Amino acid sequence: MARKNVSAVSQTATSPKRTTRSKPEDETNDDVLSPEVYSFEGVVYDTYQEMVNAKRQRNQQMLRDSGLLTAKEELIQMQMKRKPAASQGIKKRKVEVTATERRKSKRIAGIESENIYVENESAGRFTIASDGNTKSTEGDVEEKPNVREEHYRNRVNDGEGLSIEQAVKLTGSKWVQETSVETAINFVRDELVHLIDRKVANNHVSPKSVRSLGDDESLSEDWLKTAVNQLSVEDVDKCVAKVVPDRIYGITVHPSANQVIAAAGDKSGYVGIWNVDGASKVNDGVHLFKYHSGAVSCLEWTSSGSKLLSGSYDGTVRVFDVEKESMVQHFATVDESFSKDHLGYGLDTGYSFWTQYACIDGRFMTDQCFFVSTSIGTALHVDLRSKGQVTFNRQWSEKKINTLSLHPNGYSMISGGLDCTVKLWDLRKLSKSQDIPVAEYFGGKSINSAYFSPKGRFVVATTMSDKLDIVMDFHLEKRSSKPTKPWKSIRHDNKTGRWLTTFNARWHPSLDIFCVGSMAHPRRIEIFSPDTELVRGVSGDALTAVASRCCFHPSTDRLIVVGGNSSGRVTVVR
Repeated sequence: MARKNVSAVSQTATSPKRTTRSKPEDETNDDVLSPEVYSFEGVVYDTYQEMVNAKRQRNQQMLRDSGLLTAKEELIQMQMKRKPAASQGIKKRKVEVTATERRKSKRIAGIESENIYVENESAGRFTIASDGNTKSTEGDVEEKPNVREEHYRNRVNDGEGLSIEQAVKLTGSKWVQETSVETAINFVRDELVHLIDRKVANNHVSPKSVRSLGDDESLSEDWLKTAVNQLSVEDVDKCVAKVVPDRIYGITVHPSANQVIAAAGDKSGYVGIWNVDGASKVNDGVHLFKYHSGAVSCLEWTSSGSKLLSGSYDGTVRVFDVEKESMVQHFATVDESFSKDHLGYGLDTGYSFWTQYACIDGRFMTDQCFFVSTSIGTALHVDLRSKGQVTFNRQWSEKKINTLSLHPNGYSMISGGLDCTVKLWDLRKLSKSQDIPVAEYFGGKSINSAYFSPKGRFVVATTMSDKLDIVMDFHLEKRSSKPTKPWKSIRHDNKTGRWLTTFNARWHPSLDIFCVGSMAHPRRIEIFSPDTELVRGVSGDALTAVASRCCFHPSTDRLIVVGGNSSGRVTVVR
């Protein structure tokens, strides 16, 4: 060992001087021969490993003193106690797949080739020849193939109604259980029919969603805080159920004041109805139907609860009539029609388009009128009592209109969509040529939704500019060259991405508060008031995913919110 150190010293003396050390030239290199000292915090250790162990013990003691280790253990315990995802709701069945015979090569099997060749080809048609036998494809290909027909051909029982049994069986063998049809029929007959509000249905009272509330029904701030603070979403077994197979686009709640019945529509055309408090040994309260072929973009119950309106990307609007036990197609976009009485006559402008939004017209109190917006920027009014049915068809935008909303006064309507504007229209002054909006508000980017408040004083617009814009007294605006400015803008992350449905802030049917999903962690549903802005973000063990679409239960006795996520699950907050 000493010989090795002496050799190192002699080698250093003959080598050039290093300039990296600030050591006097006359100083010797005695430090090379001195033993290494391992010290830490004033303590000398015999070996390097002992010094490292001392450092580790010091670090562990610092973590214990700071409380980080205790917090880590508590977090691990909380994760271990966390309940699994909700098991109630629809469940996919394992379908037995019959094995098919594997295709084998004729060459390997030793079978002679048929010697098929194309004898003649012209204008997309050709003649196949083989050993003297020919086969022409004349007539197989249409002279002018129309790709648009696929849009209509794929509809579910296009033009005809569906019974409950048919709608359940169309969900497919993956979702149909042995008792699915029976339990669905019993649910409609024993539950939904008895929940119909006969007073509203017979007296044609205007629904709360379009009725202008009086001053005696104003919202108390103390009551609001108390009601919101009582909301809970902790019980996974009772608050969550898988209602539809795929991502939820539309969600609504039955207007019954005594029961919570949520309905959701997904991107594949399924509609699920969940009787939240109606679970039994046979069924957990979820009933699945299939009467659309495209995404169910919107759902709305009539004020009496007797009908469920649904609009779909397949270009149709259907009504689930509870009393008649049928799903009737009341509107459809049609490319060619020989009858002017046919629904949708003359609406196709040369290519397929879908119904983006549909809502009931509460002015006539007959449940026979509704508004429709389309993907090509048109707005329509359909009156099933009239012979022509489509009473007006207006081009209000060059791009898709996401939502329509009618003011309680019955003639002011707003539209919002991909043209980045919320436009105010006067239904009394629709011109024969081109309609001009009374007022408009520019949102910066695409408008996901825009709705009037139940009293009509406010408009809340959900924009892709990461804002919730509130416009006050928009219906009183007069035609002006300057666009309207929002009364208040609330910062809100609305970038849901590709795999989540966009956010839509929705008003309570009779109170001036609205709810919307959130991208924040932990996941939550946020409730806002125009005056106090964010009232509360409700979170809990049962809310584990982003609730993209939310809505309130109509009850004013207590607040109830339902939210739907991208996996087809519905969460009830109450």
